[in-house]
Amino acid sequence: MKKYLTTMIALAAPSIALGQGNAADARTLAGFLSNLINGQIIPILVAAALLYTLYAVVDFMAAKRDSQTKEEKKQRIFWGIIGLFIIISIWSLVAIVGRTFGIFAGGTLRTN
Repeated sequence: MKKYLTTMIALAAPSIALGQGNAADARTLAGFLSNLINGQIIPILVAAALLYTLYAVVDFMAAKRDSQTKEEKKQRIFWGIIGLFIIISIWSLVAIVGRTFGIFAGGTLRTN
């Protein structure tokens, strides 16, 4: 776990260090955080969930005929698909609500 956490921090460090915006006021900071979450964190989570699901499928196909092992691998595939569905559903709902009320990435409010 410690090795995994160290690797994730090392991969995220350039993004955080070089991607810092002007935090002069709360609106700028909120826009920066919104762009960070929507532009980098959520796509990484979707990719990780997809890779987990694909790994579970390959692991299921490579498993021997042991029924208990196969059932565990089916559960991993099931929960991987459920996780992908939840991530993409919430992301889509947030986008729909944002477009409905005219709130766009960066926290700007479009007025006519």
